[in-house]
Amino acid sequence: MIARTPTTEPCLQLVIAASLALVVLTSSVAVAAPVPTNPRTEYLVAPLGVDVRNPRLSWELLAAAGPAVRAPPSSFQTSYRVTVTAVDGGTTMWDSGVVQGQEMQVTYAGKNFTSDSLYSWTVAVADGAGATGAVTATFHTGLLAASDWSAMWVSSANGMMRKPFAVKGPLKRAVAFATAEGYHEFYLNGAKVR
Repeated sequence: MIARTPTTEPCLQLVIAASLALVVLTSSVAVAAPVPTNPRTEYLVAPLGVDVRNPRLSWELLAAAGPAVRAPPSSFQTSYRVTVTAVDGGTTMWDSGVVQGQEMQVTYAGKNFTSDSLYSWTVAVADGAGATGAVTATFHTGLLAASDWSAMWVSSANGMMRKPFAVKGPLKRAVAFATAEGYHEFYLNGAKVR
């Protein structure tokens, strides 16, 4: 115990006041839950034409920001669960189950994908305190088998090809598969397709 004297009394009061301020400050600061962000398939955001059978799915955790948020060790990712679903039909293609760990990249290990199809995937993460967060992304598969490439080769003497066509009925989606490695441009109704 510190003996109270006229010279130690102000110091003791200052230490007590600082300790109380620290307790009040830390009790009013929010604890950040894990927030997965930036989901990627094969290192790309919402890619079209994914041509690997077991793509890598990855995410990042949002960093704690600002003085009102603190990130104790218990708020780091301690487990994750990845689910992949076919957008058309809602078939679950893969459910990793809850996996204990801090990995933020996994290799798909589910059912075989169908060529030219859209898939949605979600990663849900949890921290040591039980707080959870999730993020969802999509990817579109390309033509996965050689037999999918059934179109005829096209060519032109002047390098320019035009093919007028009419769409019958409502159009849900249109996809053009090309093997020209950047040596092509698509136009639709006179406007460049990006």
